[in-house]
Amino acid sequence: MTNYNDIKGATELVNKYKEDFETIDSSIAELESRKVELEGKLDDSNNKFKLENIEKNAKTKHSLNLVNQYLKEAKQRKEELVKEANKNLVSEAKALVKEHAESVKHNQNDINKKIVEHLYQARELQKKMNELDSLERQKINDFIADLSPYFSDESEYRKTTGGRNQSQFITHDIATKGSIFTRVPEAVYYVKGLTRPYLNARIEAPIKYSDTSEQYFNELFGVNREAIMSKTHKSN
Repeated sequence: MTNYNDIKGATELVNKYKEDFETIDSSIAELESRKVELEGKLDDSNNKFKLENIEKNAKTKHSLNLVNQYLKEAKQRKEELVKEANKNLVSEAKALVKEHAESVKHNQNDINKKIVEHLYQARELQKKMNELDSLERQKINDFIADLSPYFSDESEYRKTTGGRNQSQFITHDIATKGSIFTRVPEAVYYVKGLTRPYLNARIEAPIKYSDTSEQYFNELFGVNREAIMSKTHKSN
């Protein structure tokens, strides 16, 4: 894989271990093959006691002994490489990854900016809806106020409605809902605190943020909160 070329030092580190291991693995494979070949040349028949065959086998055995010796040394060297890798490879890779992550961590702040801007837009839109909700409630209250002179005796009415007077009985349904208008059900979209701040968010967060954290990240992302609020108001 070569899609990590922009990770400084990564290719060099891979090649460093790749070259060493490929060389030793290749050598071991060649020696193993040669060992099999030499073992196949040894004469194990009754003719092996003939002088010419003894001399021939002696040369083959000498070569086989050399191959076995070098094969043993090659395998020992590979064990050493593995130990060296176990000792240094992980820490070297960790250092490279940490340095790379630190160098690119702010590279996508343009996306963060859009997310925060949409967050502020959502909250401003919710404020607008709250204002419209208040207007609707005021209409209802004005209607009830004009109708109230014609209500029956309040104390007698309370006896039939569980203690609620006429105004409370009329508005009971919308009072229990908390809002006249249908609102975005945040849980449906797996969010909490989108349209209005979730006050316990910073308390429950694994990282503790200060009162100035929002300003810090807005500056980091390049978010102009006031401009977003103003733009949202004008568009609505």
